[in-house]
Amino acid sequence: MGVIIMKATSSASPDTSHVFLTLDALRGVAAIAVMTFHYSGEFGHQFFPHGYLAVDFFFMLSGFVLTFAYQTKLDRGWTTRSFLVTRLVRLYPLYFIGLVLGIFLNTMHDHSSHLHPGARTISILILDGLLLLPAVGVPTRDHIIFPYNQPAWSLFFEVAANIFHALFLRRRSWKFLLGTLGVVAMAFIYSIRKFGTIDFGVSQPHAFYTFSRVLFSYLIGMLLLMVWKSGKVRLRVHPFFVAILLLLSLGAPAMPQFKTMYDLLLVVLFFPVLLLVGASSQPGPRLVKLCHWLGISSYAVYMLHVPCSRLLDGVRHSLARSSDNQHPWASIISILFTIMLALLLDRFYDIPVRTFLRRKLASTTASPRITTTIAS
Repeated sequence: MGVIIMKATSSASPDTSHVFLTLDALRGVAAIAVMTFHYSGEFGHQFFPHGYLAVDFFFMLSGFVLTFAYQTKLDRGWTTRSFLVTRLVRLYPLYFIGLVLGIFLNTMHDHSSHLHPGARTISILILDGLLLLPAVGVPTRDHIIFPYNQPAWSLFFEVAANIFHALFLRRRSWKFLLGTLGVVAMAFIYSIRKFGTIDFGVSQPHAFYTFSRVLFSYLIGMLLLMVWKSGKVRLRVHPFFVAILLLLSLGAPAMPQFKTMYDLLLVVLFFPVLLLVGASSQPGPRLVKLCHWLGISSYAVYMLHVPCSRLLDGVRHSLARSSDNQHPWASIISILFTIMLALLLDRFYDIPVRTFLRRKLASTTASPRITTTIAS
């Protein structure tokens, strides 16, 4: 998952001062749903059987909001390098924290389990991690392409989609985007048939095919922005109900015989409608702070929830009376800890580091100034 910018200012594009607060909230709600999906073991119940689809929603949001914030500059010649640097400045600091935590936790696990991957393998994995590259062709546990922090797979493909956007999607008409989407859709359907699910991307056998999953939602997001900017579609619903609809869609019972079809309906139909509704709806004064809070915490929650869960393994073990018992308090503690850590890191680490990096790179990354963020 990458990061989504919900507000930007730019003299080149006056309309980028618009604030999508409801989309901020949806991004935060989706991040919490993914976290709960991964923490469900101790609850003894999976509250969000389709929680993995939140990643597809992230990619769709990313296509929508990044196009909104940056397309004018890209169309006027902003370099791919500058765009990529701007994205990495936003994404890398929290990714780096997750990587460092993952390296530490993996090292401790390997030591306690008497596992010895080998110095060469470890060096390659760390180098790949530092360069935000997937571990392809290197032995990893369960063939995970980002073994030190599994959610980083979506971050890599988010950056890949950003590069594709900057290289090939400048000054393009809706017809061109729709045609590109058609080609990507065929590759996406082929990939779903190959793996029997939409939930692919985290492991090595999936790596090449995941581009179709990411670009499918990303391109839909770009097209939805055109629809929204036309002013012909304005679907306004109270943000609370929009968030509830998202949670209900991710929490629907998973029936094996209909699961893939349901997932496709969400990605192809429901998520686009929900995004348009969210873009057209604004919260009242009482909800503004909550929407902002959900937005600023979302990327850190997504990027750090797996390392945080592993950090708290000791808490889970201390609560366990037997290996068969489920302990919901362990997941509740993990969720609260992750959210608190996300807010603290955003304020005292992520924002200062990004501010420092932008100042250092100001001469080469003349881009819209980011003033509020959520993650894809």
